[in-house]
Amino acid sequence: MSWPMPRRRHTLGMMTDTCTATIQGEPCDKSATVRGLCPGHYQRWRRGADLDAPWYGTTGPGLCSGTFAGEPCDRPARGKGLCDVHHQRLRNGTDLDAPLRILDPTRPCTATIQGEPCDKPYQRNGLCRGHATRLERGQDMDAPWRGEQACSATVEGQPCDKPYSSNGFCGGHLQRWRIGSPPMDAPWNEKQPGRVCEVDGCAGDHMANGLCAKHYQLERFHRERASQVEPNGFTVERLNARLAMFGRTCWVCGQRIPEGDRELHIDHVKPLAMGGAHTPANLRPACAECNGRKGAAWPIDTSTAHLRLDPARLP
Repeated sequence: MSWPMPRRRHTLGMMTDTCTATIQGEPCDKSATVRGLCPGHYQRWRRGADLDAPWYGTTGPGLCSGTFAGEPCDRPARGKGLCDVHHQRLRNGTDLDAPLRILDPTRPCTATIQGEPCDKPYQRNGLCRGHATRLERGQDMDAPWRGEQACSATVEGQPCDKPYSSNGFCGGHLQRWRIGSPPMDAPWNEKQPGRVCEVDGCAGDHMANGLCAKHYQLERFHRERASQVEPNGFTVERLNARLAMFGRTCWVCGQRIPEGDRELHIDHVKPLAMGGAHTPANLRPACAECNGRKGAAWPIDTSTAHLRLDPARLP
């Protein structure tokens, strides 16, 4: 039995030949493998790099061949005879001879804050980091720093001493400005230890307007609904007549709600959150389960199981 001869890999050069390239004018002592070059010089040749440049990390770092504002660079060479800074400039296509940007903590920012010179250290483009960011975003360069300006609103006629947050207001006045309540000049709601809600039977801690947090939110909710009530015509008689058309039948699932069995809810067909009105024409009875599932859905998806409607039953 004879074993097959092993297959040999063909090379264009002998392993015993010496590389024909040079390193800083001196012959390369590495063995040639391809096209008369060693692997390192062959990779340089393929990439178009300088064949005569020193090896990175083998022959010792030489000095960079670049300049800063006409002065020789004294940094060690890393690639293509350049230091890291000049090599990065070469890759980015920027000016190799531009002066080196040095962060000088003694160099002040050239911008101003409310007409006064900025005392923050230089970062770039003659500006500190904050002013450089404002310049990029197109913001007011002379505006005070966030937190260093007082609120522009008043409290009972006296200037507000809280720190600036946004739009010229502190956090509290900004919230009042957004929701429109309470008035901007109203006094701050100070928590009074031991004071409870004024609603009969409620022992919750006082929050605002003599109410606890729960009843204060309910008051706001009903106040918002009151603004959507049909003017000059929404009476209790009209509402009862509207609900009598359905009896105690849930308009969503069609099931009758027995007396004392489940709570009867009055549902807004088009929810108030979606622009519906608080009028008798938009009100129908619903069981608690269907009213909770329906939520603020609009338009109503009649394909879902819990929203099956019977057109013949509806007026």
